[in-house]
Amino acid sequence: MTFDKTLSADTPEPKWAGQIEQCVFGTGNGWFDEIVFFHRASGTVIFTDLIMDFDPATFSSIAQATTRWNQMYRHTPLGIQLAHTLNRSTLRNALQTIRAWQPERAIVAHSPWLCMEGKQQVADFLDSAFDWLAPQPAIVESVMTIVRLLILFIIVLPIHVLIVLIADIITPKLINWSGSK
Repeated sequence: MTFDKTLSADTPEPKWAGQIEQCVFGTGNGWFDEIVFFHRASGTVIFTDLIMDFDPATFSSIAQATTRWNQMYRHTPLGIQLAHTLNRSTLRNALQTIRAWQPERAIVAHSPWLCMEGKQQVADFLDSAFDWLAPQPAIVESVMTIVRLLILFIIVLPIHVLIVLIADIITPKLINWSGSK
């Protein structure tokens, strides 16, 4: 099967309607949205970038620290959590849709091969991976929204800009400069 367009709706593609369900985990505007798939026949929910579970043993100590800080072990990465600071109720609705499928298995794409079997094991996994969406009292939710926005604007975005600057602008110029000698 080939993909020739961006998926952006909860309605499955006609080619796989009735076989695979899908759910937009996000606002539907394309900004950090993820599609979660559910294969009906096998009862399998499939996560792509929404949940990650990298093997820490495969990383350097610095990469282990950053992936741990970014919650990339059986969890939704911090960057995705922060990007969805202002639409958490929409995400809770998407999570309800995923739970309503009553998956018997879960596969996480960003993992050496994380696959859970059994409805209770998958439900426990969903509780853990999406613990950041648990409803909080209004005052706690308000304070945490401010904290998340501060982290996003003061730490995450500047670091991202720096990485892009180094990787996409400075490094290619250095490579071209050293190659021209």
